[in-house]
Amino acid sequence: MAQKIREWIPVPIRAVLGLILFVAGVEKFVSYSQEVTAFTEYGIPMAELLVPAVGIVELLAAVLITFGIAGRIGALLIVPVMVTAMGTAGVAATNVLVLVGALVLLVEGTGRYSYLSAEELQAQLGSTTQASTTTNE
Repeated sequence: MAQKIREWIPVPIRAVLGLILFVAGVEKFVSYSQEVTAFTEYGIPMAELLVPAVGIVELLAAVLITFGIAGRIGALLIVPVMVTAMGTAGVAATNVLVLVGALVLLVEGTGRYSYLSAEELQAQLGSTTQASTTTNE
């Protein structure tokens, strides 16, 4: 029973994080000038370049996490963004939620209904490595 719960806990976390990150990422492009102003006010250098870069990271993380395609990588991508956001703009509930959710996914994985689970990825990499080793002999 506990194992089943552990498999399912990441699913709602992925959905919530995906939605939050998608909205935040899109906002970086839709409200570009306001975002640049905010980044500049927070003392973040090169705001004109970092706003779209952060937007891309947020959108990429949203896709990776939501669909469970290398979800741990998506979670890892978003951790420094959230730490920087909290260090510069202050601690906001949404940022804490995303940071904690990302850390849970880093530890627990993406759970059920992942497009590619860690085990599947490892099996594919293992079979690819074996195939290339076999053909090279």
